[in-house]
Amino acid sequence: MRKIVVVLFSLLLVQSISAADVYTVPAKAEAMLVKAVAYLKKHGRQKAFSEFNNPKGQFSDKDLYVSVVDLTGKVLADGIHTKRVGKNISQYEVDDEVDHEEDFFERVDDLIVVCSPYSG
Repeated sequence: MRKIVVVLFSLLLVQSISAADVYTVPAKAEAMLVKAVAYLKKHGRQKAFSEFNNPKGQFSDKDLYVSVVDLTGKVLADGIHTKRVGKNISQYEVDDEVDHEEDFFERVDDLIVVCSPYSG
């Protein structure tokens, strides 16, 4: 019986570690936003947008990514939904089941930089 309990506990521990490794915690999202804003300010729009749009770049980490929209709603960068770049966000329906409380954003001049966990 003790072996079964130890095995079950081990499986639960591995499962929780795996889940924690995949799903973003708010502090990690906030840290990536700070990093993205600093990168944008240091390297300029063209280089930053290119890096933000790279799904294998430094601004995509497991379920976390960076996107940028201008004040008219035009998507300028999106690390997950690259087909949205150049389109207006008003074209897309809002998914009421997505929890946007985990999104972090900052205005930089005429841009809104957003760091979000990808939810599918």
